[in-house]
Amino acid sequence: MRFENSKALEMRCFLFGSAMCVLLSADALAASPWQTQLWPAPSLRVGNTDGWYAKTRGRIEMDFVHIEDDQANHRAGIEDRRSRFGFVAGYGKHWSAITELDISGNDLVYTDVLVRYDNKENMYITFGNLEESFGVERVQSSADTLFNEAAAIETFTPKRNLGAQITRYGNRASFTAGLFTDSFESNANKDKIALTTRATYVAPIVGGKLHSGVAASWRKMDQVRFSARPDTALTNINVVSTGKLRDADSLRQLGLEAAYGWQNIMLSAEYMLNEVGRENTDNAQFYGWYTQAAWAITGEHYKYDVSKGAIFQALKPENAFNPQKGHWGALELAGRFQTISLNDVVVQGGALRAVTGGINWYPQAAWRVTGNATYTSSDAKAVTPYDNPITLALRVRLAF
Repeated sequence: MRFENSKALEMRCFLFGSAMCVLLSADALAASPWQTQLWPAPSLRVGNTDGWYAKTRGRIEMDFVHIEDDQANHRAGIEDRRSRFGFVAGYGKHWSAITELDISGNDLVYTDVLVRYDNKENMYITFGNLEESFGVERVQSSADTLFNEAAAIETFTPKRNLGAQITRYGNRASFTAGLFTDSFESNANKDKIALTTRATYVAPIVGGKLHSGVAASWRKMDQVRFSARPDTALTNINVVSTGKLRDADSLRQLGLEAAYGWQNIMLSAEYMLNEVGRENTDNAQFYGWYTQAAWAITGEHYKYDVSKGAIFQALKPENAFNPQKGHWGALELAGRFQTISLNDVVVQGGALRAVTGGINWYPQAAWRVTGNATYTSSDAKAVTPYDNPITLALRVRLAF
């Protein structure tokens, strides 16, 4: 285990502190005479609901990570996992646009740069630099995932790319299809063109809701790489990795998903299979899956929304933190088991298994504090064979 460069840490702490100063200043404006035109909640908004509006959006996530029993020299310490700032604008009831930057690294990186038309009935169309609809954790905002980091099979999911995507939905079913090409951001998977689809269905079962879904993607590409780390993005050492497959010419992907929510309990699982078409040798197949469970011990219910990604939405506290009234926000316990294999006849990238326990505290809707403990084990083909790190991670998140 090693700690990150102190100068980089100082810069990240400076950015975090600066952002907090901006938010505190915005909070002070709430009592100003401008309140009729400016509403920090906690973002800033101008305009009117009948015509146009513009508001800020963003997120700050600070991670505190400690890693034990690792054979590889995984980095630990403090990092701003994400610092994103952007704007949302809209005109009328149907048109909106988002521009957002991530400043947590050494360079400014565009995340969402998109325009959306929503008929507010059963369809919306999005075009720009956006997330492809493949996999539950890819559809859901990374601010709302159950654990600090998405499951290892996230490496299989397409990242943000330039393209257009249409979604149709009804009371129980939804269907999304999109056509994409290269993205703004640096991408180890050199996409040239891709077609991605996802279909879902939800049914009432025993007082709860049972969600099922299938996603598929076909991609024409020049190269591809899959890898996974020990449940933290702080380390730059992968536990398993295929390396760059420079002779890849296509990628076929299949994803299966299922979830069940009943009052304050939620169960979910995903499976993904990827076949890499290669020019000079046999195709390679990789797979992975996870299953997880969550329990809101303060009693909040998990809500499902077909029109917003066809997923169970992140937990929201019924009573914001207020000790004087005996309110402590929402508290959630979670557990996950996952596995991923990057081993094939012609590629030996390693396999890992991991089990994670987590506790999430939501003092208010905008704030979340999460603690995760993960035990990871890898096989003889891993980047560091038989590396079994124990990762302890704490995250403080503010979304606005």
